[in-house]
Amino acid sequence: MHLSAWTVFALLLISFPSSGQTCSPGELRVLVKDSEESPVFDAEVHLGSDTSEIGMLKTETSGYVGFE
Repeated sequence: MHLSAWTVFALLLISFPSSGQTCSPGELRVLVKDSEESPVFDAEVHLGSDTSEIGMLKTETSGYVGFE
């Protein structure tokens, strides 16, 4: 399953209000869900700007990935 960057971005925005989890400063935790609200395993999550990428990680079976 391959998700577009816009899909991951939209899911990222949707997940923030419902997350309820606190991250330490300098930490970002992302939850990727599909249209049925199920966690997405092995989704590529890219962190960066239009001109440079800071990192890329794949989600765990829980749908979460954490950048530190």
